[in-house]
Amino acid sequence: MGITRLLYSIFLTFAISKLIYLSQTIDIRTAYSAITLIEKFNSIWSFDLIIFGCHLIALGLTFKATKLPRLISILLVIGGVGYIIVETLHIIILSYSNIVRLINTLFMIPMTFGELGFGVWLFVKSNKLKSLFGTS
Repeated sequence: MGITRLLYSIFLTFAISKLIYLSQTIDIRTAYSAITLIEKFNSIWSFDLIIFGCHLIALGLTFKATKLPRLISILLVIGGVGYIIVETLHIIILSYSNIVRLINTLFMIPMTFGELGFGVWLFVKSNKLKSLFGTS
C-alpha cells in the first residue's frame, strides 16, 4: 500500500512538472508545444490514477487490520476499481466517449464517499488517539 502511494506521488509530481514547464514557456510560437505538454500531463495523470486506484483497493482490503468500518472499506475498493476501469478506458480510447463518461458517473459516488469517509474516519481516530494520550 505504501509503495502504491509513493508511486502515485512520484507520477503526480512528474505530471505537474509538465504543467509548470508549460506555464513558464508558453507564447504564440509554442502553442503546439503547449498542447503536447498538456496531452503528456493527461497521459501521466491517467496512469497515475490507475496506481491510485490500486492504492485504494489495498487500503480497503486492510479493514480488519486497521479496524476500518466495513462500509468505508467497501466504498474504497469500489472506488479503486472505478479509477482503474475509467482511466484504463481513457488510455485505450484516448478520449472520453459516452461509455467512459457513464462508467465514471456510476463510480463517482463510491469514489467520493469512500475517500471522504476514510478522511473523516482518520480525523476522528486521530482525535481519539490525542485524547487517549492526553495531548492537545
